Amino acid sequence: MYGCKIMVSLNLCHFLDHPVVGLCYRSPSSDTANDRNLLNLFELAAEYQSCTNVMIMSDFNYSAIDFASHAVNSGPTSDAFQFFDKMSEAMSFSASS
Repeated sequence: MYGCKIMVSLNLCHFLDHPVVGLCYRSPSSDTANDRNLLNLFELAAEYQSCTNVMIMSDFNYSAIDFASHAVNSGPTSDAFQFFDKMSEAMSFSASS
């Protein structure tokens, strides 16, 4: 599994239906296997049955990904492109700079 991980399910109030909040730091020296494990963790959070809201805050350290413009400045076989593509499938997201 991915190195350190903490996902928290909160029962804040009945209209939020069990949100899940995650905080992630991906090292710039992360390898492909570690990146895949991180994506698997995101998929688990997105598929969590009783969860309707997932929020993940992170520093992914992918210089090729511009989250604000939803663009990747590397080829489709790169780790950055595959990460962005898979994450886009698993979750819809908004980025803040």
